[in-house]
Amino acid sequence: MNSSWSMIVALITVGMFCKNAKILLMLRNPIKRAISNYKFSVRHGVETRSIEDAFRNESAWLDKYDKSKISVSPYAYLKRGHYINYIEVYDHYVPSEQFRIMLYEETVGHVHAIQQLYQFLGVAHDFAPNTLDQTFNEMTDPLHETISPELSDYLHKHFAESNTCLAKRIQGKLTKWEV
Repeated sequence: MNSSWSMIVALITVGMFCKNAKILLMLRNPIKRAISNYKFSVRHGVETRSIEDAFRNESAWLDKYDKSKISVSPYAYLKRGHYINYIEVYDHYVPSEQFRIMLYEETVGHVHAIQQLYQFLGVAHDFAPNTLDQTFNEMTDPLHETISPELSDYLHKHFAESNTCLAKRIQGKLTKWEV
């Protein structure tokens, strides 16, 4: 069982047997997530291919890593961004009142979103952290790489169907993901 499915099984188990558990799924723009994942793999010496090659040929590399040293494929850059695949499993097993889906881009720096999260968790929802507008663990990246317009188009097309299904599921728009 790969680590993504292990996580799903764990969350389903918590949701089914811990009826008061609250599960938060914080989703990030899958393209930005994939680029960040790629940079992480490059930074740690796992990835040597160009970003274009890594993304366009992902399926050929998913199992080509040292499983004795790494628990999950470092090359599943795009695969991990199809969030709806995981959410559909949660929907089947975990009551909707037990889990919340939030979009990273609509949460960070937005006090109202944070307060809605607090309310969901059953804690004082009127608290506003004084670090709300601060960024932590931000990469100052010498590997900063902008993607080509062609790769950008490829990625938008790659995630289009999955994101459309996700937008329907969360009954909202993914406008911050469309750029």
